[in-house]
Amino acid sequence: MLTRLMFGGGGTAQVLIMQAGQQFVTSGSYYYGYKTSSPAYGSLTPKYIEYQGKQYEIGNFYTTPYGISLLTFQNNIAPTATTIVIEVNGKKYTMVKNADTGSFKSKANIFTNTGTYTIKILSIE
Repeated sequence: MLTRLMFGGGGTAQVLIMQAGQQFVTSGSYYYGYKTSSPAYGSLTPKYIEYQGKQYEIGNFYTTPYGISLLTFQNNIAPTATTIVIEVNGKKYTMVKNADTGSFKSKANIFTNTGTYTIKILSIE
């Protein structure tokens, strides 16, 4: 079930809860977040977001050891969506669509450990 919260200006935000997992890379470096492909790690509830009346299942949502965070979908968001603005544990991030891969990217360390994260989808444009 998708949870929505009211926020300033009268709109609503979709809310996801992530229990971040980790994947060891090398020399104490880890990927942190949620991944469904092998090796899978972390958990996300719900596992989808809604956009223009459709549900889009999240495939991966993680931060690399190189300070890049990625969001991918099992079925790509409509081509008209080029940015997703999120708030994670009170901090706002803008994720921009990579035209070559269809994934959304932010040059930010959004997930930094195996903690619990509250993710609000503030806008999809």
